[in-house]
Amino acid sequence: MPYEIVSDEYVTIGDVPLPTPAWVLLNLEDMWEPAPRRVNNPEVPLLDGEIAYPTRKDADSRSLEIVVYGWWDWEGHDAADPREQLETNLLHLEEKWCSGAVLEAVLHLPSGRTRTGDVVVESLRYGQLGSHAVNAVLDVRLTEGELVLDPEGS
Repeated sequence: MPYEIVSDEYVTIGDVPLPTPAWVLLNLEDMWEPAPRRVNNPEVPLLDGEIAYPTRKDADSRSLEIVVYGWWDWEGHDAADPREQLETNLLHLEEKWCSGAVLEAVLHLPSGRTRTGDVVVESLRYGQLGSHAVNAVLDVRLTEGELVLDPEGS
């Protein structure tokens, strides 16, 4: 089944877009952040300051807050039984994300450009469960520490 994407600015993990009628990402801005930098500038005796060494990007983990709904499926159809649809939506996300495989993440920017990178899903945790919705946290590890801006025109 194809996904109905309900926003122009969004992220996909694997082939799953996060703004559908069935689920929405609450903290998209976390995928904009640059990688943390690792540096060890040594102090040299009898000299002021430090010797500046180049920094390196480290891998980084992000926790993505998602709300999963049972009122609709990911194509936008109304659910006959919202509680059963909530179960179906959660099982779909687990099947797509919880295999341990390296997945591609793509951040679709307002300009139409994209940022891409590889992620590994570390966990998918469920928070407060309502009758027809659940808060979830998708913990991902960005292997390069960040999503990299694709060259213009690609």
